[in-house]
Amino acid sequence: MNTFVSHSANETLDIAAHIASQLHPGDVVALFGSLGAGKTTFARGLANALGVSSSVSSPTYTIQHTYKAKGASLHHIDLYRLMTPDDVDMLDIEACWESRDITIIEWPERAGDLLPPQTWRIHISMDLSPEERHIEVIPPTHHSKFINNE
Repeated sequence: MNTFVSHSANETLDIAAHIASQLHPGDVVALFGSLGAGKTTFARGLANALGVSSSVSSPTYTIQHTYKAKGASLHHIDLYRLMTPDDVDMLDIEACWESRDITIIEWPERAGDLLPPQTWRIHISMDLSPEERHIEVIPPTHHSKFINNE
């Protein structure tokens, strides 16, 4: 596990870009955190670093947005409105990571044990300062080396 500290939205974008540089085709990025923690900001940083040129917003109401990235697609999924893993299972989100695209999932705890082994677990927590975030990064086991360039 690696921990980063962000003092601003721009620093969060930079940390996300660093993580994006280490992603492999088919990887899933699970973003854990409370409302307002910065999950969508982190997703935006990943998307920008992966070559998404369009505006990235939270798919809370549509559940999923798909963007064209360099060499693949980027699926951005928000499970906030779903209640059980059975609801998630009906979405067939497994097709996203089986396609070798990159998938970002906000509120992944709603998926239960459906997340694949190639999942990066990113825990974003707010500290006492309104802008400060602690970002814990747990890479999947197939990433033998995680480069922490704080």
